[in-house]
Amino acid sequence: MASGSSSAALVELTRRIMAGESGAEEELVQRYSRAVARILRKSVRGSIRDDLYQEVFRTAIEKIRAGELRDPERLSGFVCSLTQNLALGYLRKSNPYEPFQEEPQVPGDQVERLLAQEREQAARKILAELESPRDREVLYRYYLAEEDKESICAGLGLSSAHLNQVLHRARLRFRELYERAAGPQAGPEKSGGA
Repeated sequence: MASGSSSAALVELTRRIMAGESGAEEELVQRYSRAVARILRKSVRGSIRDDLYQEVFRTAIEKIRAGELRDPERLSGFVCSLTQNLALGYLRKSNPYEPFQEEPQVPGDQVERLLAQEREQAARKILAELESPRDREVLYRYYLAEEDKESICAGLGLSSAHLNQVLHRARLRFRELYERAAGPQAGPEKSGGA
C-alpha cells in the first residue's frame, strides 16, 4: 500500500536532512512548497509572504537537525504547523489589532469581516467538539490550513481514495453538529405549506 512507502519516504527524508544533505533540503522545499505558499497566502498579505516562506523552510531544517521533530512520519503536520505559527507570530508582532491595513476599510466590509470571524469561531468550536481526532485533523488541515491532499495523505499515511472517504464522513459529522448547534434556522425549511 502507498501509505507505508510514503511514511518510509518521510522518515528517510528526515534522516537525510539531519545528516546535512543539501539535496534533502531541496526535496523538503519541493514537497511542501505549495502547502506553505497556500497557508501564507491565506494568512499574510504583501511582500512579507516571501520572507516568511523562506523563514519556514530555514526554521524547519534547523528544527529537524536539532531533533525537534520527534515523529518523522508527521513531517507534513510539522511543516504546516510551523508555517501557521510563523505567520501568526508575524501578525501579532506587526500589529495585533488590525493585521491587514493595506486596504481601506468601509463600514460594510467591517460587518462582513465580523460575520466571517463569527462563522470561523463557530466552525472552530464545532471542530473541537468532533469526537474523532482524525476528523478534526483532516478538516483542519484541508479547510482551515488549506493544505493540499497529497501532503495530507503523506502525513496521515492514507491513499487519495481513502482520504476522500475520511473527508466525506468527517464533513457529515461536522454538518450534523453544526445543524444541532444552529437549531432550526440552520437550513431551509422543509414545510410545503404557504
